[in-house]
Parts: sequence; C-alpha cells; structure tokens
Amino acid sequence: MNAVAIAAGSWTPEWAGYGHLAMYLPAIAIAMAASFLQLSGMSSSYSEGIYLLFQSDAAYRITRFLYTLADVATAFVFAKLIVKVTGQRLVALCFLAYFMISPDTWLYANYIRTDTLVSFFVAIAIYALATDRTKVTPYMVGMAIGAAVACKYSAMAYIALIVVLLIDDPARPRSWKERGSMVVIAGVVTIAAAFLLQPRFNFMGVISNAGIHLSGSNFTEESIPIGERLARLWKLATTVEPLAWIFLLTMWLSVLRFQRSSALLIAVLVGIVPFALSNYPREYWLIPFADAARAAGWLGVACLAEVLRRRVGNSRQRWVLVALAACTVIIVGLRMHAWREVRSDPLQQMNSQMAERWLYLNAANRVPIIYSYEKNYVLPRAYSFANYEEAAMLSRIFIFNRQKFESLHRLFGRRLYTKDYSKFSQSTMPAPLLLSVGSGTAARLGKSLRLCAGKHCYAPKITACDERLKGVMGECVVYRWDMDHPELRSDLSTMSIRFGDKVSAFSLCWYSCATVDAWRIVRRNLEGEVGLLELSDLLFASEKMMPLDKIAQSHSSAAGDMIVTSPTAYVPWLKKNGLYAESESAHKELARALGAELIQRFETGSGPVIELYKRSENTSPMVAPAEAPVEGEGILKSGKPVSSKPAG
Repeated sequence: MNAVAIAAGSWTPEWAGYGHLAMYLPAIAIAMAASFLQLSGMSSSYSEGIYLLFQSDAAYRITRFLYTLADVATAFVFAKLIVKVTGQRLVALCFLAYFMISPDTWLYANYIRTDTLVSFFVAIAIYALATDRTKVTPYMVGMAIGAAVACKYSAMAYIALIVVLLIDDPARPRSWKERGSMVVIAGVVTIAAAFLLQPRFNFMGVISNAGIHLSGSNFTEESIPIGERLARLWKLATTVEPLAWIFLLTMWLSVLRFQRSSALLIAVLVGIVPFALSNYPREYWLIPFADAARAAGWLGVACLAEVLRRRVGNSRQRWVLVALAACTVIIVGLRMHAWREVRSDPLQQMNSQMAERWLYLNAANRVPIIYSYEKNYVLPRAYSFANYEEAAMLSRIFIFNRQKFESLHRLFGRRLYTKDYSKFSQSTMPAPLLLSVGSGTAARLGKSLRLCAGKHCYAPKITACDERLKGVMGECVVYRWDMDHPELRSDLSTMSIRFGDKVSAFSLCWYSCATVDAWRIVRRNLEGEVGLLELSDLLFASEKMMPLDKIAQSHSSAAGDMIVTSPTAYVPWLKKNGLYAESESAHKELARALGAELIQRFETGSGPVIELYKRSENTSPMVAPAEAPVEGEGILKSGKPVSSKPAG
C-alpha cells in the first residue's frame, strides 16, 4: 500500500519501520504499469490506471512478483558464487534446484516480504567480496549493503561484512593501509547509500522501533528467558530451512577457500544475531539467514568436491557428484510431492470468502457487526457503508500509520463505494429505501422528491404511514423507492435525494430498517440535493472492530450485535483469561464469555475457520430482506446443523 501511495503521488512517511527503498522499487513498477495502461488506451489517465491496479489487486501482484523475483535472483547470485569460488558447476545446479523448492521460496512467493530484497542485496555484497578485488569493489560492497539497509533497518547487522575487506586478496596482495582504506570507503558508501536511497526515512525513529521489535512489546507483555528465545529461534530456522543443521555443519568445509568464502560465513553468523535478542521473532525475518546458510552449506560441499577432484582425479570425483545429484533429485521430488499434498485446490474457496458471502447475503448493513481485533487479517471483509472510517479500519489498508496517505483514501473510498458496494448490492435483492415525513412537510414537497444516480432519477411511491410510524411521527407520509435498478446498484457515491423544499424532521432507512432505532425521528435540515453518503449512518447498520476484552465487557449494552471471529484469534484469548478447557468446547466458552450464541461456522474451505456469533440478549429480530437468497448449511462439531438463515 505504501508503494501504491507513492505511485499515486501522495505519501507522508511517519513510521520508521521498513526501509523506503523496498517501497520505491514496487512503486516504480506500479507507475510503469499505470503508464502502460494509459498509453495502450486501457485507462483514460495515469490516475485511472493507478486505480485499476489498486481495485483489481494487480498492484499487490506486481509487488509480490518483484519480491519473488528478488528471491530467485538471490539464488542465481549464490550459484554464481559457488562456480566462481570452486568451479563446481554441477554442485551449483544442485544448489539452484534445492533453493527453488525450499519452503521459504515457495511459501513467501505468495506474500510480500521485504526480507527477500534484503537477501538479494546482501548476496550481491557477498559476491563482490568473494571475487578479485579492484578499486570498484568497496563501492559495490557499500552500495549493496546500503541498499539492504534501505530495504529494512535490521540489515544493519550486515555492515559487519565490510571487515572482510581486511582479508588479503589472494589474486592481488595489498598492504594493511590499502585494505584499511577500502574498509573506510565501503563504510562511508554504505552510510551514504542508506541515506540517499531513502531520503525521507525517519532515522531518528530507528532506535525506538528497534527496541520495540526486539523486545516484542507489540506482541507480548512478558520477557522471555534467553534459553526459550533461542529454542524458539531454532524452531523457526528449521521451519524455514529443514536441513539447517546439516548446512550449518557443511558450511565450515568452505574454510578450504577461506579468503573467498569468509564473507558468506560471516553473513550466516551475523544474520541470526539480531533475532536471537527478540522476544517475538517471525519466520520471514530469517529469510536472509536461511538463504545465506543454504548457500554456505552448498559452498562447503562444493569446496570438498573440488578438493576430492584434485586428490583422486576427475573420474572418481564424478561418482561423488553423481551421488550428490541423485540425492538432490530425490529431495526435490519429495519436496514437490509434499507441496502437491498440502497445496490447496485453487478452485476451493477460503472460509473467509464463504463467510463474506454469507454476511453480505444475511447480515452486513442490516444489523450491527463487530469484528474481533485479534487476528483480524484472517477475517472476512463484508463492509458496512454506514461509516467510512470504520470501513477503512476494517480494510487494514491504513495500518502502520498510513492514515494520512490522501491518495490511498481516495483509492479506497472509490473502491468501497463502487466495487464493494456493487458486490454487496448484486449479492441480494436490494431493500427499498423509505423516507417518512409529517403530512405538513409532505404537502410542501408535493411530487418534487426524486432519488437520482447521475442523470437517472426516480420518483417514489407514496403511501400513508402505518400505525407504528404514526405512533412516532403522528400523521405522516412514506416515500418508497424500489432500488432494483442497475444505476442504483453500481456506485453509491453518485446517488442522492433531491428535495423540492426544506425538510427538518424525518425518518429514513434502507438496509437498516430492521434495526432497533431505524424508525425514529431525525432532526436535520435537508434541502436541495443531498448525497446518500451524507445520510449513510441512517441507511446502513454499523460495523466496528474491537478487542475481545471490550466485546466481552460491553455485551450487556450491545444486544443484537453479530460478532465475527476465528478460533485462531479467540483460543489464545480464552487461555489468557483462564477460560480454555478443551478445543472441542472452545466455541461454547467464547459464547458464554461474550453473551452470544454461535449461529454459523465456516470450516469446509481453506484457511482459518471463521465463526459468527449473535448476541443472545437480542431485543430485535435479525431479519434479512424477504427476497434475499440464502446459501448453504453449516455444521457444528456436535453434528447439529446450523441454519444459514439469521436466527430470530
């Protein structure tokens, strides 16, 4: 999202977290794609091209492709390094094949992780240090390390690679003075590159952010003993690279070419140090370490193969290489088979997608919905159009201090009221829009009232109020619009009501008509043309995101709310509060804690299970429009069916 904001021309960096170069590079790619769309006539302007890339998630795929490309390029750089140091091309090919089917390579090709860029630039620095040194070498090393730091500040640990320049070059011996000057040059260039490649970065905030991330204070409240930290770190390392323990042994064989391989060995050692200090390391933080350890291990094997070639000759050494290649083929085959087994069916829907569909059909915008804040990134995104700020928060687009990115707000607002509104309105028969006014106001309005969407305007049907409305407003008139028109189902931001005279007291509802306070007198001055977005709080039921603690504390005053969460989110919360007994009854414990009942569970698709709860103290029935279709049946662990229809 930062890259999209940069490409769109509105970016106010405030967070000294990830380096800016990792945002500039995909921003350039996105800008080029938007320019291509404009030049090819597929978009009317550059800004329109940016929006098309944003609303279709193409910007995400472009960024993901760029970061994956960096990971693949890292493999080729390290393979070239193996050939350069040992001349063992077959070992380098085996390394490439192994690298491409490594767990992190496959897994993080589906995500955006700046650590792949860090690994790429570190690999370039290592390669420059392993080759014959020239006057350009310290500049190349400094630029590469500076670029890595500009992608993520944790890469500052790799500044230690500069000391390798003190090791004499076997191809051209130099004095200590010459080697020292190369170290100084590389250090200065590193610092300069880190600044020049991200001129708007908040370097003063790095220290405080580093403290937060190393302590894990954003994720844990207690300090974890160093032994437990190291055990967790090792578990993460073997998750990213299952054969890490083998590579950490075989990499020491590369000391046979110590002057060429020293940079890679140091990269392995310093690559793990920063995260050994963290309370809460993440798997993807270890991508540069895993890549370096993998390359160092294979380089050690290549060094041994080269020594064998010189000792026993090419013919005998060839059998060793054949055995190595055979082992690599077997490992690759087993890995490929394992990936096919665990890979989800691309045609299979995710649980979050099915939950989103159900919510749009039965609940979203009709009843208040609360999304649990914990693990909210796994939850569905069934937007309410009642409040832009709440929808923006649910989107997760504006996390990490992106709230002031004006271009992102423009892009998201447009997508929310066009693509997302259309998805919602097309998923069900639209509810009628009802406006009630007193009989005196109705006499002044006459037949001038219109609902418009751009150039298309529609007159309402006029009926007398029923007894319920008369009890609230006295003698009154109801204006009813049938919303089943294509123009009224595509862009909410273009829709408005045209008033022929001033209205100061009225009752208005749309999808919100089933809520408790829908039929109440609203006192606002409406005159001329009033956009529906200005009245959205009256037309749609609200949504909000809250921590489970607050949801539990507020259940007595939130009767009728629907709660969306996942066992991934609430099981740790139950354990923290001493409410967890066993996995089979976890949903019952949560329902009791929240004062709610489980009405729907989505678990047949891929991804985390999604559960929907309804407050049991409901004072108003939750009713979907009579014409709305209802999909599917849910099954609880107990085997009892849970109807997809809203309870009530």
